[in-house]
Amino acid sequence: MSNCSLVKSSLAGSDTTATAIRATLLHILTNPRVHSKLLAEISSVSLPKNTIITDAQARRLPYLQAVVKEGLRIFPPVTGLMIKDVPPTGDEYHGVKIPPGTGIGYSAFGLSRNANIWGKDVDVFRPERWLTHENGGVETEEDVKERESALDLVFGYGRWQCLGRNVALIELNKVYFEVSLSSFLSFLFFFPLCPPSPSWPWGSCKADLRISCCGTLISRLLTPRGRGIHSAEASLRSRKCGLGQRRRGANKGAWIDR
Repeated sequence: MSNCSLVKSSLAGSDTTATAIRATLLHILTNPRVHSKLLAEISSVSLPKNTIITDAQARRLPYLQAVVKEGLRIFPPVTGLMIKDVPPTGDEYHGVKIPPGTGIGYSAFGLSRNANIWGKDVDVFRPERWLTHENGGVETEEDVKERESALDLVFGYGRWQCLGRNVALIELNKVYFEVSLSSFLSFLFFFPLCPPSPSWPWGSCKADLRISCCGTLISRLLTPRGRGIHSAEASLRSRKCGLGQRRRGANKGAWIDR
């Protein structure tokens, strides 16, 4: 029985955690401002070589924590109604009496887009909404605590709360840090995307992979079919990405930064 429980605990949240990682990384990479701030905080951490950051160390990085929370808010990995039954005694909510046995659920995306909780810019990936004055932000402690309470519903509540919540947060803390660190410091890969709509990334913009090689950045803008973009629109997108001035390279669709 214990072995069965262990297997369930290990596998149950794998898909939801992967969903959170993919969605959050997409929003990080399509937001140069967030991308650069996260890399700046991560690069300021001094760790021994070949050492993976601990959960305790990651929790002391305010912007990383803000990114984790904002990722779970902007794209909740679990969107089921999480229906619970009203107890036999019935219940009352804001003056409305609810009969016993009534199934009550909630909308994760509806909650995460509630402007009364998150502010008017609910559709924007903005980790700063989680930072108080103490952490270099402008939000009040009361607002952040209210948002954290609302965000916690992603994992359920009370005795129905996800048993793997703490494990999932440990994974998120480590993944965003280690992926960014290895890309930024070890391989010198810079992989921001031209800022598209994260809800339709591959149909609205082209991946801009920068590879640092002897001071020269080689960029390639790709369409969903892998063809180069040769238009004023592509040039405008390139300038918006801050890729600097370019001249055409020998390969189709390739541009070289100087």
